[in-house]
Amino acid sequence: MKEGIYNRVLAKMLTRIENVSTRMAKEFKGTRPFDQEAVDNRQRLYDYSQLTPEKIQFARQNFGNEVVDNHILEMEQLKARYKNA
Repeated sequence: MKEGIYNRVLAKMLTRIENVSTRMAKEFKGTRPFDQEAVDNRQRLYDYSQLTPEKIQFARQNFGNEVVDNHILEMEQLKARYKNA
């Protein structure tokens, strides 16, 4: 009997969380979080070119390998686009 109550409460909580998440996504669609300024792609490439192995290692420790690898891949693709343009 306790498992039935647990499952009902869990289902209601998950439904509420999903409703809140959907409502927030609709309400804040297209806004910049924390009023951040968009950074120009050329500035991003310049910042990427200034990365040292020590900075990359520091980023790996703080953000994880996957995040850093994805950023490096994104910057390399952006660099290739600017070279081809």
